[in-house]
Amino acid sequence: MPERPLNPLLHVTLVAACLAGAELAHLSPFYVGELQMPVVWPAAGILIAVLMLAARLRAVTLVITSVLMGGILHWHYDWPLALSIGVGLTQGLEAWLGAFLLHRLFAEPFSLASTRHIGAFIATVIGTTMIGGLVIAELVTVTLTNTPVREAWLTWWFADALGMLLATPIVLGSIATWSSRGTGGLGRRVLEALVVMGGTALTNYAVFSDVLPPYMRLPAYVLPWFVWASFRFGSGGAATALFITSLFAAWYAVQGLGPFARPGEGPDAWVLRTQGAASMAALSFMLLGSLVDERRRALLERDALVEKLQATLSGLRILQGMIPICAWCHKIRDDAGYWQQIETYVEAHSAATFSHSICPTCTMEHDPTAPGHAPGLAALNPTPR
Repeated sequence: MPERPLNPLLHVTLVAACLAGAELAHLSPFYVGELQMPVVWPAAGILIAVLMLAARLRAVTLVITSVLMGGILHWHYDWPLALSIGVGLTQGLEAWLGAFLLHRLFAEPFSLASTRHIGAFIATVIGTTMIGGLVIAELVTVTLTNTPVREAWLTWWFADALGMLLATPIVLGSIATWSSRGTGGLGRRVLEALVVMGGTALTNYAVFSDVLPPYMRLPAYVLPWFVWASFRFGSGGAATALFITSLFAAWYAVQGLGPFARPGEGPDAWVLRTQGAASMAALSFMLLGSLVDERRRALLERDALVEKLQATLSGLRILQGMIPICAWCHKIRDDAGYWQQIETYVEAHSAATFSHSICPTCTMEHDPTAPGHAPGLAALNPTPR
């Protein structure tokens, strides 16, 4: 993936958004053993987007953001400082590895409108977060021995992967939309996006809270909003709708509410079920959104090519069909029945023009000073027309 310059102000804004994502994650924490952990960790997704976009200062951004993420873990979750910094640095290395792999895989810029890019991104996220989650789980269990390693690994793996699958497309899609030329219909699209996201939020509130009877609290009621967001706004829109849903699901799951919180189970089972469902939905609708984007881009390219060909053909005039021509003087009869010189007719019906000269045979016949002058030679040796 080629290097792309990132505006310094945008660079700082994305780093601040990464830290804001870490702050947002602590709104729905729960306990794994004696350790408080997030359900969704969007900071990792924003960080990998920054590393994918930034052409300079990657190392500085990586170290500063990793340390600050560790500080947020220490501040909000009361983790030991050494553990927090270790987890933050592991998160940074995990995001760097993901951005590095995507950089090496493709020679062109990463695009949400390419199923090939989305597929590689999903595989990269699953692999890097699995390894990073295992390292973090080992750090946790070494520091806090009463924390089960399997639950810690699964929880952080899902939280990290979900954060990347949701936050990265939102960041990349927002920047692509903001930097794109052509703002026709922007107001209507913004209004439509607000309707979709507002409807998603209201439906999630109805499904995951206790305002409806239990038999009406079905996650399937949110699917139409996912489909709408995917078809109208591609992977970025689908990821935004899924992110809203994940926040609602996580918030209510840790309180024992919603369809994922089943009686007789503990919070760890509720959270893992929520994370698993959200991850599968993210994979499915991200691919659907990329297919829609890819199809839309192909149609736009086809329309542009057709317009270019039509513009080219409109500038061409081609002679075709049977042309009536006089056998003696070689004049041509036009559609109105008038006889025209062949030059006049061709110039009127094509883009060709004529430049007159005299052939050698006619020169010898008509020019008395020409060597070998022989009147009537042209009649004896007519030049083919």
